[in-house]
Amino acid sequence: MFWLQIVLNYYIVLQNSFFVLILIATIIIGALFIIIFIILIALGGKKTRAAAKKIDNYKINTNSENICPNCEQPLPAFRKPQGMREILFGGWTCANCKTKLDKFGRVIE
Repeated sequence: MFWLQIVLNYYIVLQNSFFVLILIATIIIGALFIIIFIILIALGGKKTRAAAKKIDNYKINTNSENICPNCEQPLPAFRKPQGMREILFGGWTCANCKTKLDKFGRVIE
């Protein structure tokens, strides 16, 4: 309602419909940009938090002893990569139970 009063006041002062139409269009476009900006922030924040969990691949594992969570057998310090993911991001394939683990010792599908 506040914006409507401003528009009516400008209409009375200017007495020219062209300027009023430009003013109304500017207000509407500005409101749309604000709404789109708020929506992008709301959706972008959720995607950013979800993506932050996937960045673990680029961190360094400082734990020197890794153990297989399934069979609890210690994993070797020096490994032979079994696939492209292990080559790029590290990790192990357990020799005992063939479970695939990431470089932090968590099970991969």
